[in-house]
Amino acid sequence: MDMTLQTRWTEHWEGRRAFAYDDKTGKRIMPGVPLVGKPTIGVGCNLATMWAKLTLSGMGLDFDYLASGQGELNDAEIDGLLSRALAKAYGGARALFPDLDQYETNQQLVIVDLTFNMGVGTLATFHKTIAAIKAQNWQQASVELANSDWYRQVGDQPNQRGWSNVHVLGNMIDPAAILPAQV
Repeated sequence: MDMTLQTRWTEHWEGRRAFAYDDKTGKRIMPGVPLVGKPTIGVGCNLATMWAKLTLSGMGLDFDYLASGQGELNDAEIDGLLSRALAKAYGGARALFPDLDQYETNQQLVIVDLTFNMGVGTLATFHKTIAAIKAQNWQQASVELANSDWYRQVGDQPNQRGWSNVHVLGNMIDPAAILPAQV
């Protein structure tokens, strides 16, 4: 797996924030402000999970202080958290797709991104998509993914996450055509 590309791809869709924010409104979490979505920090790290609490605490960080919106992560901490989250997503993807390492880079990229974004448990319910991926029928896998609620929720228009993952999975577009140029 190309971890550099995976990191760029995930950060492109999730964004990067040093502080805890509401993933529905994009607003910083503040005491007394009602939460609409999921509390999130860094690059798409859902603070409502035990994994986030254990991981941030394991990094020597004060989870409660960060989750309250009062604290902030530095760049190295965001990178470390993302690295751990992507390793978790990769492990989940390999559990669903034991041949993952044999797939081309585009397919690995999308499968790990799907696992990162929705979690292995939700991805496991995409039976037709999974069957097509396991058969390495990338066109059918992209059709099945495009027929999901997830696709519509994360963006079914060009250069939105759903559209981009479907088109990269089906080899209809190269990820480099979507990602901004590196500086």
